[in-house]
Amino acid sequence: MTVNIGGTGGTCSISGSMGSYTFSSTSTVTVTAQSTDDTTKAGTFNFNVCANLSGTLANSTSGIVVMPAYQQAYQSQVVTLQSYVTGCVDETGVWSITTKPSGGNATLTDTTYRDAQFNAGTVTGRYVLTDTSNCNGGTGTAIVYVSPNSMPSYLVTPNGTRPHECYPNPALTGTDYEIGSGKAYSTIGSTTAIGSVTAGSIYRLWNTDTTGLSPSTYAEYFQIQKSGTATQPIIFCGVPDSLGNLPVMTGTNATGQSSINNNNGTAGYGLISIWPSSHYGYWKSGAAGPSYVSVTGISFQNANPSNTYTQPGGVSGTCPSGGTSTTCAWLSFTAGINARSGTYVDISGNETNGTTLGVFSDDNTSNAWATYTQAFSLIGNNFHNCGWTNTGAHCLYLQTLYTLVEGNKIGPGGSNYYLSGDGPSGLKFRGAELIARYNLIGANLDRDFDFVDNSDGSPYVTMDVYLGAPGNVTCAQSLYCLGDTAGGGIIAAYFESEQKDFVYGNIAGWSDGGQVHYGADVTTGIQDRNGVFYFYDNTMWQAQDLFDNQNSAGKSSILGQRIDARNNIFWPYTGGTIPDFTRFVDLTFSGTTNLLETSSISITTPITGGIGGTAGWANGGSTPYCSDGSPCDWPLTNPMNTHLPGLGSGNYLFTGTQPFASGTFIPPTGSAAISAGTALTGLPAQLPVRWQWNVSGGYLIPRANSLTIGAEDQAGTSGPGAPQGLQGKAIPGGSVN
Repeated sequence: MTVNIGGTGGTCSISGSMGSYTFSSTSTVTVTAQSTDDTTKAGTFNFNVCANLSGTLANSTSGIVVMPAYQQAYQSQVVTLQSYVTGCVDETGVWSITTKPSGGNATLTDTTYRDAQFNAGTVTGRYVLTDTSNCNGGTGTAIVYVSPNSMPSYLVTPNGTRPHECYPNPALTGTDYEIGSGKAYSTIGSTTAIGSVTAGSIYRLWNTDTTGLSPSTYAEYFQIQKSGTATQPIIFCGVPDSLGNLPVMTGTNATGQSSINNNNGTAGYGLISIWPSSHYGYWKSGAAGPSYVSVTGISFQNANPSNTYTQPGGVSGTCPSGGTSTTCAWLSFTAGINARSGTYVDISGNETNGTTLGVFSDDNTSNAWATYTQAFSLIGNNFHNCGWTNTGAHCLYLQTLYTLVEGNKIGPGGSNYYLSGDGPSGLKFRGAELIARYNLIGANLDRDFDFVDNSDGSPYVTMDVYLGAPGNVTCAQSLYCLGDTAGGGIIAAYFESEQKDFVYGNIAGWSDGGQVHYGADVTTGIQDRNGVFYFYDNTMWQAQDLFDNQNSAGKSSILGQRIDARNNIFWPYTGGTIPDFTRFVDLTFSGTTNLLETSSISITTPITGGIGGTAGWANGGSTPYCSDGSPCDWPLTNPMNTHLPGLGSGNYLFTGTQPFASGTFIPPTGSAAISAGTALTGLPAQLPVRWQWNVSGGYLIPRANSLTIGAEDQAGTSGPGAPQGLQGKAIPGGSVN
């Protein structure tokens, strides 16, 4: 059942002592379920209702997150901004351009959705954009700097990335580090020691090659240790050659500054590591940073165990991969960009190739709140040849509070992946409130999307872990007992954020271990992925194992997974059937106008078969079992509509003809997908589907028909239109100042 809590919140507080804490509120709702067979039997559910948080949180940070917090745009470029609101169910707001240069002619396409599309115009300078919350009147701001440069002639770089500006904005007050042959600094390592870098500094890594055949390659690794500010970020960016070829940072025989942390989650773990000098602190003291950091326009290559690097400064020490030496092998868990800490970090327009992970970010509460990564944006990157034999390395492995993954090419896996075990997923997520849209997911992956438990950051998203394990009589497992003052309202707010993820407008193919995993890996509890998974307007081709909520640690008895699937194309892998539409243990599933091949699943016709059976439930047949071999709490037998209320032909549409063209995924004239979808309602309505992949070109173009099912609409046949971030034409919907 669904309980709609009223609009009156109270003061949430914690009382008691170690091992017997009580969480309470001055506003409560009690729901009683009474048996109709025996009226003496009843169960009671108590809800403590916390008041909406204010726009400024008690640790002096804004409750309205806008990302990227700083980005650069070419003239007439179209760029994205995204808002998140902490501690309000109503995340809507109103966007505005609150500061602009004299004569500034940039515009917003619209102002009332959670995302904003900024059309840069032709007037150079800084534009400040503000989202004002409808919930509490709080504001979040971001800066877009429009450079004097026009868009480059190419629509996508030869590295398969979105072109990204890298310009020494004159408003930056730090140092301009020009790096490359003939520049002030010939190497990255020859720049100022990382601990002395000031806010507002920009590192411009040049590809000075003039042949277009041999990009400038820097056999170096680096650490960003210091924070920028909202107006003075730290920028590490690549300047391409005239054809768009990115400069390269390679792990092959790489060296690094002596001031880089050794064997502390940095050296050996990434070509760029984002990690501060101070690592511990509670929520009330805020994040340790590095904050307000941009890493853009660079090709990161070959940081994997087949290559070696020299210890920081060439000094012998303990290698993270084992042994003591001056030269070490890269770890099998090495990332192109390794973020162990950081807030407001933008990773855009980069390539990773042959790094075991593309990007790794971590919410690690062994440092309390200080290194809890927050507000990461990953836009227009190309992550490929990822993974390593039998490791937990993935193309993207993100454990971050508030994350945007937009317009990226993800996969394929590399030659060293271990597909039958823990091979690389395209996107593995352990954080809170992910928005993943308009991505193209490649092949040779274990899973396309892998959403699992918040194992490293659970104390700040679950009240029980924040207070300490039941029966614990020391402070060792309780951040609250240790003195953290986030308190009930904040923990409830972050938990509410963890209870929703949005995946839409993506194209993804068959993967060995299942296309969408939404559950857990290593825990069973409230920190498992068990909120509402909003999955809409995606094209899942070669579908085999679609929705899988297995958990190797066992099934959580607290909350079941809830999947809300709308306007998707699910096209079978082989043989005209989808063997496992939902796989393994119980989940609550709702569907709206999803399109499938005729007879690929069963809605109302019983089908026999055992575990891994045919046409629908993996647990089909007369004696269904869950993944642990025991009977499920309620039978996942065919036909589906006997135990999924309201499921019928109105939820699922069928066609005998492939509704998209092979290779482009564009629905041809007469396709059953065209205009057959349902208008978005509820939370997804605030995140409309604006863009789609031009697969042959390798970039995004505007989407015109929001009611066409799947990730592509028929407008894709008319040409490139206004590619996102590539041309300056305003996207459909007009524009406002």
